[in-house]
Amino acid sequence: MITATEAKAAALADLGVTDSKGLVATGTTTDAVVIAATGNIQDGVIHPYAGTLSPLGQAIARTVYAGVTEAVENERRRKR
Repeated sequence: MITATEAKAAALADLGVTDSKGLVATGTTTDAVVIAATGNIQDGVIHPYAGTLSPLGQAIARTVYAGVTEAVENERRRKR
C-alpha cells in the first residue's frame, strides 16, 4: 500500500498539484487503495513483497503513477 501511496504523491508533485494554501498536494481525504487477490497461485508465482525495488512493486508504482497522471490531465482539460 505504501508503494501505491508514494507513487500517487510523486505524480501529484511532478504535476505541480497544490492544495488551497499552495503547498504540494499528496492526496485528498477521499483517497483509497484497494487490494484484490484471489489467493490462487498461477504459474507458481508468489509475491511475498511489493516494495519499489521488486517487480510487483515497480508494476504497482508505474500503474498508479500513470493513472494519477491521466486523471489530473483529464481534470485539467475538463476545466479549460
